[in-house]
Amino acid sequence: MAKIFISHSSKDKPFAIELKRRLESKGHDAWLDLSELLVGDEIRTKIDEGIERSDVVVFVLSPDAILSRWFNYELRVAQTLLRSGKKRPLFPVLLRECTNLPPDLEGVRFADFRRDHEQGWKELEQGLSQWERVQQPSSPHAPPSRSEPAQPPISG
Repeated sequence: MAKIFISHSSKDKPFAIELKRRLESKGHDAWLDLSELLVGDEIRTKIDEGIERSDVVVFVLSPDAILSRWFNYELRVAQTLLRSGKKRPLFPVLLRECTNLPPDLEGVRFADFRRDHEQGWKELEQGLSQWERVQQPSSPHAPPSRSEPAQPPISG
């Protein structure tokens, strides 16, 4: 299962907590600041580590997130890793209507939670499942042929 970093605005925390719970119920390992950052931690360092160790970054999009400096920092870190070849696919989740999406997310298909959360969950789960299938090494279609005889030779 995937290691997932969840980026969100603190104003969307209840949704982010539910997202983490639901992802973990599907077997994923979800990184959320509430459970990962401790008093005294260097926030940027912990965020950088969380994103670097993740397989996927989920961005919870809302007007508050677009204005959040931490959300934008996390987006820059994820995009830098993506462009450098250290793939961290971006999975945008549209929680509330946003008029000014970050340019890096404008052309990316999102899971739409605006009107129907269950449909949004289905879209996100489908995207994650499809991504996981692509990540798995292909298995051979047939077992290798055996060169030895099926029965031991008859001794004389």
